Amino acid sequence: MIRSLTGENKSIKLESEMINESLLEQACEKLRGAKEINIIHDPSDIRKPHSKKTVNLGKVRALNGDIINGYSTHNSIAIEPGKREVHFLSHKLYSNNDELFLKREEINKLKKEVLFEGHEEARKLYDSGEYFNKKTLSVDETSQIAYGNGSIIGNNTV
Repeated sequence: MIRSLTGENKSIKLESEMINESLLEQACEKLRGAKEINIIHDPSDIRKPHSKKTVNLGKVRALNGDIINGYSTHNSIAIEPGKREVHFLSHKLYSNNDELFLKREEINKLKKEVLFEGHEEARKLYDSGEYFNKKTLSVDETSQIAYGNGSIIGNNTV
């Protein structure tokens, strides 16, 4: 693990999608045949108030309501009622400062043909369909968990 994190081990490349697929696969195997499964989705912020030069550092809300530096996440877990085990299904870390991030407000303005600073770039990104935001990530993660390869739905009732 240390060699992977320090970069000394060049043969291992950790990718979040690969890790999420593995998490989902393991959870599905353990939950196969369950009569009922509750899935909890949690969009949360990772606050980095003292960070200044981190890659794609975005803005999030502090606990006191101030806007500070940080990242957003979308996490999902599954539990089987009556059991004491939590199954981690996925974790997605993202930044609202990413070049592919389109704010909901920008999308609404684009739909209403309202001009704003950055309108032309936002229009190109929106028209390409390559953008993401909190809503699209939530829908994608939920769909992947429910209906993707090795999905949690099958013989289970969610």
